[in-house]
Amino acid sequence: MTTLELIQEVGSWKLGGIYTDESAANTQSRLLNLINSARLKVLSMYYLAEGHVPQAYFQRFEITNVWAEDCPGSFVFNCPAVASLPAPKMNGLDGIFPDCNQSVTLVGIASEQQLRAYKSHTMLKFLASKGVFVMTGTEFRGVMRNGKTPSRFLIRAVFSEPHRVPNFNLEFDPYPAPDGFVSDMKKVLDSDEGRRFMMLTDQISNSKLDIEDARNTPNR
Repeated sequence: MTTLELIQEVGSWKLGGIYTDESAANTQSRLLNLINSARLKVLSMYYLAEGHVPQAYFQRFEITNVWAEDCPGSFVFNCPAVASLPAPKMNGLDGIFPDCNQSVTLVGIASEQQLRAYKSHTMLKFLASKGVFVMTGTEFRGVMRNGKTPSRFLIRAVFSEPHRVPNFNLEFDPYPAPDGFVSDMKKVLDSDEGRRFMMLTDQISNSKLDIEDARNTPNR
């Protein structure tokens, strides 16, 4: 099912709390926000029960807009927000691969303070990996052990808003979720928690261009 077809399917359920006097594009955006929230709830419940994330939730793409920072091998780039998950996994990031070399990934660390320590080059030499990174919202910062800043990265992750991934097209791309997701989502939306999702979604003020931009415009 394409993402647009899924939006239309959820719209046909006539759920309360998400329809106002607004444009079709804005209603569509509200429905997509609702679907994304329910997707994360379904995924969290599955992960708690089964201990792993189904492959269908993951998306992958290249980051080519990479900036060097304050020391050799340092980098910073922007990326759509990675989904939060319950412990022990904590987030949906599956890997950051410099120069699309899938055999070598980077090690995630907890804070920018730790990153500054690695940048002093006293700790990097003890790493088995190519380098380290830290996530600060939608910004990724890190440093490579070899002192060379890569020109591109391959990212594989579960994203909070799948349509924000560069080159994602609502009309043609499948919504990243496994078989059975639609029925699981409907159960969530029919619950008390689902009604809270709808109340929150109804309060969101979205640009009328959000959906059109998400169809056709890559992230920067």
